[in-house]
Amino acid sequence: MRHVGRIPMGSFEIFREKMVEIFTDVQLVALDRAVLRRASEPFPTPLGTLDAIHLATALYWRDLKGEDLTFATHDRQLAQAARMMGFAVVGV
Repeated sequence: MRHVGRIPMGSFEIFREKMVEIFTDVQLVALDRAVLRRASEPFPTPLGTLDAIHLATALYWRDLKGEDLTFATHDRQLAQAARMMGFAVVGV
């Protein structure tokens, strides 16, 4: 983003530190049969395959951990589906 002028040179280090902070909380979830099964079921809005997998993974994690998640996306249709499934959404 810095190379294309979207982040000013003087702000780069602040953004970098924030990203490092965010990514320390990221956890990977295995793409297993339970996630794929949920992704193949209907959602409140039509979704493509990868979007359905992302949303199914978030649903799986929320059910498994009992934690509220914030769903980050720039895709309006995925954001709408995530909101309808009870997620807070950022990015759109």
